[in-house]
Amino acid sequence: MKYKLSLESYLNRLKEKTEEHKVKLILENRVYFYEDKTTIGGYFSEEPLELAVATRKKRKIWLPYLIHEDSHLDQWIEQCQEWTNTQINGTCASEIMPAWINGKEYPIETIKKAIISLKKMELDCERRALRKIKKFNLPINPQHYIKTAAINIHQYNYALIRKKYPRKNKTLPYKNIKILKTMPRTLRGNFNRLTKKQLEAFDEFTKN
Repeated sequence: MKYKLSLESYLNRLKEKTEEHKVKLILENRVYFYEDKTTIGGYFSEEPLELAVATRKKRKIWLPYLIHEDSHLDQWIEQCQEWTNTQINGTCASEIMPAWINGKEYPIETIKKAIISLKKMELDCERRALRKIKKFNLPINPQHYIKTAAINIHQYNYALIRKKYPRKNKTLPYKNIKILKTMPRTLRGNFNRLTKKQLEAFDEFTKN
């Protein structure tokens, strides 16, 4: 079935895809979900097989979460290299990073490998999400999405330097104007390192 390119067509296609792959789609009227004592706007998980987004916010806030997690779903469906190559010495990179930040000791080379793995996965995901925004003519500013996506990727570079993610209480860096201004206008490249201005902007955001 062909749809007109719109938000409605995107949501219809997502519903079809989740049903086809037996993924539980949860669009729940709540502000956020809890994960490891932190709050998140949405998630995709393999066990249980779910794609969930909290929708008790403005659409411009929850819709980017949905597109992002949907793109992780695509990675899982395709079993692409960026999704499957996240094991470091038998442990998932997404488990290594919070454990390290919370005090568990790892060789620095293990941390670097975990960060490279996570950045590759997230960069591939963000590029997929950006293509969806443009393809379906979704009500999201592509340029703004690029900058928030860049923050998502660069947070791992920041974590390597400061041994913490760029957080301030319950506030995420995606709304911080100074950080956004330092982000690139494209998702091309490999996001190997932070510039001096980006590091300073993250530091200013996270300081007490």
